[in-house]
Amino acid sequence: MIRSVHLVIFFVLGAYGDRTNKPFAIPVHEREGHAYRIPTDNLREHLNFTSIALYATQNSGLFAEYNEKTHCAEFYTPRTYEKKCDGIFFLLHSDHYKYTRYPFKQYLVNRPRGCADPLQYRGTLLILDKPDRIVTGFPKPKYIGNFIERDNTISYYLNGKPVVIELVTKKMAEELLPGDRFEILCKVPRN
Repeated sequence: MIRSVHLVIFFVLGAYGDRTNKPFAIPVHEREGHAYRIPTDNLREHLNFTSIALYATQNSGLFAEYNEKTHCAEFYTPRTYEKKCDGIFFLLHSDHYKYTRYPFKQYLVNRPRGCADPLQYRGTLLILDKPDRIVTGFPKPKYIGNFIERDNTISYYLNGKPVVIELVTKKMAEELLPGDRFEILCKVPRN
């Protein structure tokens, strides 16, 4: 029964808001043989790859980093916390798309010219947050989060604690949040 549900959602994930009708996510238990590690950062001239999970429901979607050691992902918004370890979520893959990083602030100002096809699902935009981007010494990682436009919030779960940034667009316009802190991923179809 679960496989049939996954097949339906798998089709929906490929078709919803996607001009190419090619899926950008696969059920987590079917990840072998797929390019499911997505480049999210350059750390000292080396690409850093992250496995990004998508928890899709009928009304919304949430993104989070997939922990390959525990086989879990922690999905968080101010309204919802879901820790999923049962494989009832998806992983993004780059079989059909190349993902490019794009500054979130520029996306807010120039949409959709700069990033014609941002990585999003049902009103939730995937966000890369690098809060410690200006630190000397070793590079700091980026964190996978969600920008929910209707709430104007960025949120994710990090080391057992929720991170919530409210009034995002207002704070960015007033330069209370650094413009280079957040990025989005843009989907570019592979030929």
